[in-house]
Amino acid sequence: MSRKFDQLSLGEFIEILLHGDRWDYYQEIFQVEPEYLRNLLDEVRKTRNHLAHFKGEISPDQRENLEF
Repeated sequence: MSRKFDQLSLGEFIEILLHGDRWDYYQEIFQVEPEYLRNLLDEVRKTRNHLAHFKGEISPDQRENLEF
């Protein structure tokens, strides 16, 4: 079953961004290793889920990751 682009989850967007040939293009823009960006965006995903499901306040580290 295929879905429209606007129906993808944040995790799926991360996978698309970091996928092989695409990453070759974006690496020049981000200038970080793909695993660093994957970890950062995964923390953003977790923070987003924490906020979206009303699980309380976020930590200063979480806030800093979002701002970065």
